Amino acid sequence: MSAKKPELNKRIKTIRLDLNLTQQEFSDLLEVGQSTIAAIESGTNQPSNHLLTILAERFTINENWLKYGKGPVYKNAVEILTAAVQKIEKPAQAEQAFLQVINNHYQDLTKAENDFYYLVNKLLLAYENGNRDLKGYLLIQLKKTFADELNLKQEI
Repeated sequence: MSAKKPELNKRIKTIRLDLNLTQQEFSDLLEVGQSTIAAIESGTNQPSNHLLTILAERFTINENWLKYGKGPVYKNAVEILTAAVQKIEKPAQAEQAFLQVINNHYQDLTKAENDFYYLVNKLLLAYENGNRDLKGYLLIQLKKTFADELNLKQEI
């Protein structure tokens, strides 16, 4: 099953624009010439499978979406982490590296930022695991509390 040429080219351009990159910046990151990107986006040339793979890996793009327009545009966190772990030969090393990265990330946050992310994560977990009543209550409370910041006055 091959991708339709115009749609594939539009998806590649969409990615570049979504990343807010010029053709030159995009081509530099993909290690190809700017004229290659211009030719792909205009529909003059088709990208190679190798270029599609690099594009998907570099920008965590779902290859199925990229090639066929199906599924979400970006890989989710689990897919990204799974791919990263698979590149490390020993699972214990992967786990240790992951924990070190997470630890370093949280050490770089200020106490206020760390507390904020902790609370947001707790709210998210409560929402995801809650019943319909709890979900409704959380939404109403958040909308009331942050109506001005979120421009939600008309929705309450």
